[in-house]
Amino acid sequence: MVASSPYQCLTLSLLIFPLLLLATYFLTAFPYPPEPVNVHLSLASLPKTEKSWSIYPEDFYPGGGYAELPNGKVCFIPFLPCF
Repeated sequence: MVASSPYQCLTLSLLIFPLLLLATYFLTAFPYPPEPVNVHLSLASLPKTEKSWSIYPEDFYPGGGYAELPNGKVCFIPFLPCF
């Protein structure tokens, strides 16, 4: 396809230039993998010096306890009175 008129040249350039810009962006922006995210299993696995312990202290809700389950220890808090 040979572009002969100025209208055809403009149309062809409007089709090709955005594709070239997108291809250049994707080839330069994504060659490196992102840094891994540090995921903690629970609040109990963090040291006591972490800021999360000051935000969520151990006695935030009174009357709670711990339950030992097959996959680990869980803190439970009864919000309603037991009958």
